[in-house]
Amino acid sequence: MKSSRDDRVAHQQAILEFLDAYGLAYTEEHLWQMFRLTLSSEEGNDWNEIDRANWFHFYELLRGLVRANYGLVKGRGG
Repeated sequence: MKSSRDDRVAHQQAILEFLDAYGLAYTEEHLWQMFRLTLSSEEGNDWNEIDRANWFHFYELLRGLVRANYGLVKGRGG
């Protein structure tokens, strides 16, 4: 899917607004809390090890995505 320049600028602006509002440390802490609460929920307690591993992998990838976006946006002087 190819996006227009305006789309890319809008996407970058959304990332910048989010990171300016919450910052990297706050965002990572909230991601961790959401992950922890998900795993300790009633439903999460019933998951097998594969389900838990999939959620952990999702959390790790999402945290990496946040860090990458932070590096890209802040590296541009945003």
